[in-house]
Amino acid sequence: MRYKPAIAIVFTVLLAALSSGNAIAAPTGTQALECLENWSVSNGQGRAAGKWCFNNGAGNAVAVRGTVTDTNADGRCPFVRVYINGGSYRDSDWAGPKGDSSPVTVNAPSGYYFTRLELKYISC
Repeated sequence: MRYKPAIAIVFTVLLAALSSGNAIAAPTGTQALECLENWSVSNGQGRAAGKWCFNNGAGNAVAVRGTVTDTNADGRCPFVRVYINGGSYRDSDWAGPKGDSSPVTVNAPSGYYFTRLELKYISC
């Protein structure tokens, strides 16, 4: 019974945030992940769109969320490549064949952040 007031407070705060239209961030470690800035890319193989996600207080993107879609029956399956400060990159899952979509869920390694992204493809 002693936990009931704490649960009621959490529920009240959650309900207030939902009804205000504010985004609720998912926790990632000690800080919350806030996905607030939109991005989109497209080319002849497909399109992708989503949000940049931040959590390090320095204003650097540490995650990318979204969807990639194959829009052309050309044997090329698009994916999102996200570049990391320091010169390396991470890739999302690819989508294909035409009409297929895949989630874009890419996280920067600990201590690093993303600088840009682009739509690439593989032969499939």
